[in-house]
Amino acid sequence: LNPEILDAEIQIKNYTLFRSDRQGCTHGGVCTYVRNDLATSVILKDSNSYCDTLVLRIHQLNLLLINLYRPPKCPSNLFLQSLHTIKNIINSFEEHDKRSHDILLTTNCNFPQIKWTHGIGQYQEGRKVGQVGEDKVQIAALLEFAEEFFLHQVINSPTRLNNILDLLFTNNLHLINDHTVICNEKLSDHYI
Repeated sequence: LNPEILDAEIQIKNYTLFRSDRQGCTHGGVCTYVRNDLATSVILKDSNSYCDTLVLRIHQLNLLLINLYRPPKCPSNLFLQSLHTIKNIINSFEEHDKRSHDILLTTNCNFPQIKWTHGIGQYQEGRKVGQVGEDKVQIAALLEFAEEFFLHQVINSPTRLNNILDLLFTNNLHLINDHTVICNEKLSDHYI
């Protein structure tokens, strides 16, 4: 997404569109659609020219809805900065409200090196994809982040080629009734 794409061009009836466009580069950006009947606050819209982040709070559901995009070859400091910002937001809500929130984190982190088994990720040694040292540091940070907030990754089918790149984390599995991966190569090189 970029500013030249108007909200009206991508609007879905009965949903409110929230977006964080890529700054300084082409491609990228994130958007989230929330039903109109759910009171939603924007907590963060951020782009550091690599990672794009959108954090929403859905009040009636006591839910933090987080959308994060990390492109391939992202410098470690920028991905770690995005994770740190999200971590601070979650901690500040829990400190302020004195209760935990449900979390849904949707992300495309472009880490084909992670093997997902029963919602837990593990780095696959010997998988020479991307910038190995940089990616390994970032994968460790993502897995540590998921562990810290008791997040379980639910997508278990490939979303691009044979890789699970598009991820959905939650700390409350009751929020997910069903999910499926839909192959539509006309729309994107990632499956829906």
